[in-house]
Amino acid sequence: MNACPKGKQGAEARDRLLLERIAQGDRDALATLYGSYHERLCEFLYHLTRHAEMIHEVINECFRVVWQEAANFQQASLVSTWIFGIAYCVGSKTLSQRDREPVNGDDATPDPIPWSDPDGIDLRDWITNGLARLTPDQGLVFELVYGAGHSLDEAATMTGIPLGTVKARLFQARVNLRSVLPVFMG
Repeated sequence: MNACPKGKQGAEARDRLLLERIAQGDRDALATLYGSYHERLCEFLYHLTRHAEMIHEVINECFRVVWQEAANFQQASLVSTWIFGIAYCVGSKTLSQRDREPVNGDDATPDPIPWSDPDGIDLRDWITNGLARLTPDQGLVFELVYGAGHSLDEAATMTGIPLGTVKARLFQARVNLRSVLPVFMG
């Protein structure tokens, strides 16, 4: 494969080339694309589903759709936006089929944090536990924007919710984090 520029533009160019190869039936290209998105999709889907046992099933189904629809990819969006959008749809469908807690459940109460001494916790654990306290839809938008680096418009496109709702959920997530995270600091 040709060398691509570094950064987000380079990743996008690489992903577009991989999609072209996938559309031609190249399974190695699919494996490469799968590998480059797997970790980010795991984090994203955890915030969506809150069910770790579903994540790999959803990712596999997502990439089955990528395999089948690569030739129909619309150049109007980023490849990552398209893939995360597919993952969102598949994850939402899987949740509804399993009769689980709704994705947009603002009434969701996170489990209590299993520790009380913040002194022994590293920063990553501290942040992870703070994020776990967000509602699923707040965590989802927060992960898309701050974790995966998508714009607010891209997050709205992926989730199929209005831009204003994305902004409101992100604002509420930041408010909730500001109120929760100082608890961990003592």
